[in-house]
Amino acid sequence: MTEAEAGRYVQALVLGLEPAWRRLPEPERCEDAAAFCRAVERAGRVTTFTYSMIGLQPGAELLLWRLADSLEELEQAAAAALRAGLGRHLRVVQSMLGIIQPSQYVKRNEHMRVGHEYPKVRQLLAYSFGVDDQDFLVAYETDDLADFSNLVRDLRGTESRRSTVRDTPILTCVHRPLGEILGMLGEPA
Repeated sequence: MTEAEAGRYVQALVLGLEPAWRRLPEPERCEDAAAFCRAVERAGRVTTFTYSMIGLQPGAELLLWRLADSLEELEQAAAAALRAGLGRHLRVVQSMLGIIQPSQYVKRNEHMRVGHEYPKVRQLLAYSFGVDDQDFLVAYETDDLADFSNLVRDLRGTESRRSTVRDTPILTCVHRPLGEILGMLGEPA
């Protein structure tokens, strides 16, 4: 976590596509995709990373990972995307919110020690106390799912695991440019 990230809001916005969109005429799909891309890219002070979930979780095709200085900025960016082109054919499947803050685990407790054994797996921890249903929003980034699976197994074996009520949902997705994801969904290249 950088100092610039501290205090920022983070959102994992999972979107599902209505299947009927794929049956629209090609020119309409192209126009819808372009309008949606413009809305996502012009989100002002909101930083957005796009991920494909196609075929990885029922009813979910796209994850927008967003960072902003305020909850209002996230809300406005989501509203703009959902009313633009393809956005009118998307539904919010899941939305998780958190605030990036310095970790309370910096003294290298058991979780930190286990995490450092997996240098190929990057982690971001956001706190959701009073902001959302879960206590934390944890994002892991890796190109090695087997390594990630081993990390999760080892974390679940720690003493502090006993105080964890729930560590789901786990959302698996692939980082891709938005245009590439839309092409995979049915917008001709």
